[in-house]
Amino acid sequence: MREPLAKLWNIENEEIPLYLSIEKKLPMMNDILKPLLDDDYFGGAPNSTAKLTSRFQDRNNLAKSFTPKYCMGYINSEINNIIIASCNETRNETSNTAFINAINDRMYFPIFTYYNCFNTTNHYASSLNNMNFEKRNNKDKQILAGDGLYSYKEKTKPGKVLFIFIHGIQQHSQLKLGEMSIHSLEPMDFGLININIKDIQPVPSVMNTDSERYKELPIDDIISVSSNGAHLCLSGVLSHVKCGYVAALNGFTSNGVYFRDNIFVVNLRSFLGDSGGPIFHYKSLTQVSLNGIVQGGLFDFNDNINGITGVITIGSILNVFKDLEVVTNS
Repeated sequence: MREPLAKLWNIENEEIPLYLSIEKKLPMMNDILKPLLDDDYFGGAPNSTAKLTSRFQDRNNLAKSFTPKYCMGYINSEINNIIIASCNETRNETSNTAFINAINDRMYFPIFTYYNCFNTTNHYASSLNNMNFEKRNNKDKQILAGDGLYSYKEKTKPGKVLFIFIHGIQQHSQLKLGEMSIHSLEPMDFGLININIKDIQPVPSVMNTDSERYKELPIDDIISVSSNGAHLCLSGVLSHVKCGYVAALNGFTSNGVYFRDNIFVVNLRSFLGDSGGPIFHYKSLTQVSLNGIVQGGLFDFNDNINGITGVITIGSILNVFKDLEVVTNS
């Protein structure tokens, strides 16, 4: 069976190291091209990088002001314009209409993209009953990046949200991990769970459920995403591991209540239940670098392949939670 990265590149597993070495040249090419792309007259492109960045910041501020529902915005360098993506079902919401009108008043002419986000005839609801579990042989129960956590409110503790470890254990309903001790909804959706079970061991590795040889991918380090077009992968409780390409290094999301920026965007279809899963970069077939965590995404409900996913950067998290330390294998 081919590894997720081999599927993305349409190559065999044995060719992955060679293609990874080629991909490492992307940052160098970016450094060469950046001064040219900043020029207003480079290659006949209508928008320089500086112009796009300035206009995007203005739209970022507008989104923060209007908080449109189910909306993402980012600069697409490949088509030399700004993308404003949202759902067909919410395009006529008051906040969405006001946001779009404000953009049009400035005559910036971005590209508006709409997804059919909701299946009104067959709502999908993730639950403990429809998830694909895998039994492990570990004596100690281990939690890997990409494993699933299910939140619930315990009747005896009103107002407190507890979490159950649900991936890889048959009697998952008995494994109550503990309470989320820290939770932020803005400027980012992020939380920390206080694990109070002694035989539960968090492991700094990514879960790679479908792989025949590499079930666990050790996290070697943390790196920032610096190149459009580079590969990134996610590990989710429903998606398992899948890979796509970096579409933008800076973007925003808005769900109608909360606005979040300083994200990057990946051309990758995520699923309900994948939020909070790791976004990572292959260093080799057996080691990965951690880049961020899944914020959420937009996609057509009947398309299981295409979509966009917003990612919270590790740097953004560490800037807010100063005392937080990310554990790796290095």
